[in-house]
Order: sequence, then structure tokens, then C-alpha cells
Amino acid sequence: MFDPIPFIKALSQPADVNVVLDEVTRYLMPIPLTASQKAFLKETLIPGLPDYEWTIEWDAYLADETNPVKANAMRSKLKQLFRTIMQMPEYQLS
Repeated sequence: MFDPIPFIKALSQPADVNVVLDEVTRYLMPIPLTASQKAFLKETLIPGLPDYEWTIEWDAYLADETNPVKANAMRSKLKQLFRTIMQMPEYQLS
């Protein structure tokens, strides 16, 4: 089973939602995504929230990585992001 947290930790700036989306999609997608596609993915990750909420959530997780509630919440959000990406038509081109 894929654990997305180590993958995200390896990114250059995992606390920045825009960098996360840029680097994940650059790695997984064969073509660059449009701004509207990235906005759709951001809505999947932090629905209706401003960008800084991702930073707050990520930092809270890092401050207490052994907390199963925080770890499961983070893992769940990231798995949904990866599922959404893998369901996009552009992903199927790879």
C-alpha cells in the first residue's frame, strides 16, 4: 500500500501547497497542467481553504508525527489527492 507522506516529505517545500502540486504533477503527469486543473487539485487537498491552511496542517502534522489522528488525516488527504490525479485523463497518457 502506498504511503504518500514520505513522498511529500521528499519534495523541496512540502509545507507550500503550490509547490506540492507543482512537483507532484510534474512527476506524475506527462504534460503540464493548466491553472484551472491545479486549482481543482488544490480544492481536493484543501477544499475551500486559503493556501496557508495547508502549511498549518502540514506543520501541525510534523510537530506530532506519531499522533495517529494527525497522521491518518494527513495520509487521507494526500491519498485523495493522488487518487484524483490518477483519475485525470492526462494521467492516462503516461
